[in-house]
Amino acid sequence: GSRYPKLLDDIDNAIKYVSLTPHGDHIESLPALYGIRAKVEFDQGDHSKAIEDLEHAVRLDPRMAERLFGTNVTPNEPKATSPPCEWNTTVLDGLVKEFPKDYRVYLFRGLHYGFYGFPAHAENYAAARADIQRAIATNPKAGIGYYFLGQNIEATLPPEEQFSHSRQPTENDRRLLAAYDTAIALDPELASAYRARANIHWYLKHPSLAIGDFTKAIALHPEDGELYNRRGLLYGEFGRYSLAVEDFGKAIEHTPP
Repeated sequence: GSRYPKLLDDIDNAIKYVSLTPHGDHIESLPALYGIRAKVEFDQGDHSKAIEDLEHAVRLDPRMAERLFGTNVTPNEPKATSPPCEWNTTVLDGLVKEFPKDYRVYLFRGLHYGFYGFPAHAENYAAARADIQRAIATNPKAGIGYYFLGQNIEATLPPEEQFSHSRQPTENDRRLLAAYDTAIALDPELASAYRARANIHWYLKHPSLAIGDFTKAIALHPEDGELYNRRGLLYGEFGRYSLAVEDFGKAIEHTPP
């Protein structure tokens, strides 16, 4: 309706303001703003722009994937009402039909299925894996596909098998490292992939590699308090206490009250 142009203008202005102050207090709101704008654009019928903004949202903060695709109706579950632009299976199936050559629509649908998998509906994890692999096959040069492939692999493993807890990587560790290595090689500014790979190096008792990856992630997202906290814990575990204290201070500084 007539409210859309004004609403889009307001969101655009908010995105511009936050983008111009990349280390400000409001930087964490940027992925959410892209997610909101995607919803408005979709409702207005501009599906192509909606896909662009959905990509921005999940690339800046993968946690947005759950907020966008994991908080609505379970796949294939009927629902009496359909709120505007709900990212449910029906909507995402429609985007796949509308844009069959766009890897992102398969990725989004895969993320949606992925949040409704093990243990109650393990078949949805298989559907998620198939869609993520389809996204990679459609565009093998997009690093974010490999990142979410790694996330899907981790999600399907029992907790005790996610990492080997030894210096020698298991087959699962190698699969995860391969996924995150590829994501980083293709997209060196994908901070989430550095964070994920750092966690694996940590469990493999490779502190220098883990610290290096956390440091790269921090350089890309210096406002993320959790990254400082993780690196601080790692410093502390390996006896580098002064650096740990420094990082914990930064974690507090960059964590919203």
